Amino acid sequence: MAQPTDTGNGGGAYLRGIWTAVEQHIIAGESDFGADRVYALGLPPGAQGTDFARAAARVLYPIGVLPSPDPELHGGADVGPLAEAGVPVFGLNQDGNRYFDLHHTADDTLDKVDPAQMSQNVAAWAALVWLIADSEVDFRAMRPAQAAAH
Repeated sequence: MAQPTDTGNGGGAYLRGIWTAVEQHIIAGESDFGADRVYALGLPPGAQGTDFARAAARVLYPIGVLPSPDPELHGGADVGPLAEAGVPVFGLNQDGNRYFDLHHTADDTLDKVDPAQMSQNVAAWAALVWLIADSEVDFRAMRPAQAAAH
């Protein structure tokens, strides 16, 4: 794969900066949709139905995060370039009903964040990152052939 040349976003700039080390990235995820409650976990292609997926479901279910039946393919605008370069991505899907009510306005301040929703969001991220760090799962090796070709 040729080194990316797109200069349109930070994710592309990051990828260009680490291009020779992109194969060392185990997995990528993005939290860029506010601080509201996480409701679903999307895992990379091939990870659905695995021991890792079952462990993640056991850990995340008590805080209201359900497994998504659909694999996560893009990860978001900031990690999308990594996904295109072959890095497996995961997604913690958030409730976005309130996101654009205040987003990038003068009223977009920390006092508008619901502490309970933010705590659940942070707990979901912390739990998933811990599970990934504590596992020996090779998410790249799990990818079906068609996903690996992208």
